[in-house]
Amino acid sequence: MKNQFIIALVFSILSGQFSINSLNGFGNSDRVNSPSSESMGGMWIYNSKVNELNPLLSSSLYKTDLTMIAIFSSFENIQSDKINNNSHLLNLVNFSFPINANTAIGFNLSPYTRSGYYLEDSEYSFIPGTEYSAPLASKNSYNIKGGISKLALLVSKSINNNVSLGIKWNVLFGNQEINRTSKLAEISYNQNEEKIYNEKEILYEYEYNHFNAYSYEIDSRINFNNNSFSFLINFLDNFTIDQHEIIQGFSNDNNYAFNHISLDELAIGYKYKINSNFGVAFESHLKEKIEYPKELMILNEPPPSYKSIHNGVYKIFNNTKADSWNTINLSSGYSYKLILFEESTIKDISFSLGLGVLFNNQKNNIDFSFTIGSRGSIIKTIDKENYYKLNIAIISGDKWFTKRRRD
Repeated sequence: MKNQFIIALVFSILSGQFSINSLNGFGNSDRVNSPSSESMGGMWIYNSKVNELNPLLSSSLYKTDLTMIAIFSSFENIQSDKINNNSHLLNLVNFSFPINANTAIGFNLSPYTRSGYYLEDSEYSFIPGTEYSAPLASKNSYNIKGGISKLALLVSKSINNNVSLGIKWNVLFGNQEINRTSKLAEISYNQNEEKIYNEKEILYEYEYNHFNAYSYEIDSRINFNNNSFSFLINFLDNFTIDQHEIIQGFSNDNNYAFNHISLDELAIGYKYKINSNFGVAFESHLKEKIEYPKELMILNEPPPSYKSIHNGVYKIFNNTKADSWNTINLSSGYSYKLILFEESTIKDISFSLGLGVLFNNQKNNIDFSFTIGSRGSIIKTIDKENYYKLNIAIISGDKWFTKRRRD
């Protein structure tokens, strides 16, 4: 592992969108959040909406009698003394509709992991010589692209007026390509004892990974008076990887299958409504690391686990005239996250603001959230990464399946 970090230490990042900390596992695997939840400190369960509807959360879909279409998008920036990346990402496409007054079904597509970047050593790495060979130097470049997508089926059910339950079945699929080029050069010296690199050979490696897996998510909420308790748990199952490698013209196929069910995510939360338009919420999250062989991971480095706490507050303003807009939601929050690698622990602290507007007789919604934060880095020469992201959601609803009586 240390050798991989030494390589990464001299990387010059030329393009792509990622954190240095995401150069492990299968790429960046941050959970997609709705802007109304992101603005409350990056919560998974609670949000700032009047009806608490969240297209990503199964247990909340039954709360509307509308057929809903939602699209989430984001603009992100990551900066450090070695990187400055901007990106525009499409995060979610969702469709849901009610079955009856207490049940709803939804479908959505979102990323599970992302990887799309080009890395190149900024300097040659020294390879000592022997009595039979001269010293060499190597310089590597990596072109990594692809990722894993998540297609979900959601079922939402209200057990009674105080208890709701949601079940989500996710199909994970995708491809990833890793191209590595290694330039080998002999080292010589001029009269001024300056190094001269004489290119000797170029080595090519190509890796193609095809992913398939399933995950199962259960979430529930219990309400009494102005209090709400909730939990979310997600399991990963039947993860298979078909790998094709080509190294200097020689190909090799490998197949990996992990059939056991493992814990992927866990969250618990509490929300208190001070009144019908004002409330506060707290959540605690756990994201487990993927326990797979290092040779499957980007740069042979396993991903970390995450532990975090999140606090948020919201305020709802109602329009009594309701001729243009129905409600405006303002929200704010912060999160404190620990990123746990095998040999180090990194802190990630962020602060969020949000604005949501519900209009057209409570059928359409536009949500914005802005998050700014700072986190440490697994690379010792990088003190920290500063980032910000703007999330946008457009949610539109209508009664598509209303039965009409004939005169």
